[in-house]
Amino acid sequence: MNNIAFLIPVYPPHYNYLDFLNILDKPVDFDIVLILSYKSDLLELQKLDYKNYNTIVLEDYFSESFIGLMINKNIIITFKKYFALKKLQSTYIYCAVVDCEIEFVNVKNVYNKFNTFIENKKIIGSVVKNERKNAANIINTLSSVYFKNNEEVYNKLIILTNNFDFYFWFSDIPIYDMSIMNEFFDFIHFNDDYEEFINNLNWHIFDYIPYVYFVVLFKNYSFVNINDFGLHVNWSLESMPIETYNNVIKYVEYHPLWVIHNTYLENKKNEFIMNDIIITYHKDRRY
Repeated sequence: MNNIAFLIPVYPPHYNYLDFLNILDKPVDFDIVLILSYKSDLLELQKLDYKNYNTIVLEDYFSESFIGLMINKNIIITFKKYFALKKLQSTYIYCAVVDCEIEFVNVKNVYNKFNTFIENKKIIGSVVKNERKNAANIINTLSSVYFKNNEEVYNKLIILTNNFDFYFWFSDIPIYDMSIMNEFFDFIHFNDDYEEFINNLNWHIFDYIPYVYFVVLFKNYSFVNINDFGLHVNWSLESMPIETYNNVIKYVEYHPLWVIHNTYLENKKNEFIMNDIIITYHKDRRY
């Protein structure tokens, strides 16, 4: 058992993306935990020639009808992530929660990189001002729902996020400090009454955003706005090209731990510094 893990929600149509499991350089200092919905999904996965993974299956804990309700409401992914984090909060020191469309490119010292990220307590992003501003604001605003009960806290969050225009989703690997997850889950009321929780959950509430708001407000994390360094992107850093990646390192003195897959492929033969990059993501997208 390692001290860190990558938690990956996945369902059968995307099992083909899990081929990274069999090409990982060994040994590694992390575990892979796949989060499935149904027992039948696990049986289908077990028919494939994948190795070196663990699983959490929602149907071991919830009824088919409850799982189906979450699928129909399009909230199953966030619930899967939160539930896995809760189940594993005493198992690992840090967990990263990522999608399945990834590829590991550097598996050396992953624990140390996670530890540095947690100790730095920096959340990098930018203020969205273009045509995507409205979408970013909606996601941020709805993800702040757990903080509305305290007017003072909520008003502070409005200021810190530039009225919810500061966007950081997928600017870096979503890494969770498992030592504080119990506090976080108590705060958002993710407890045994899961039916009440999902009644207030919707697709726009991305798992990592409420967690980041929590650590910024209560755990001495801070936002780093790349605009303050003269850098501008059209979203978060989720779609950053190689020029932005290099400029973030140069001017912000921050080393992102991932880049989108196409950026990596287009630049890996050039002067692209890959020592810090752990994984690529969005293998399913062209940008």
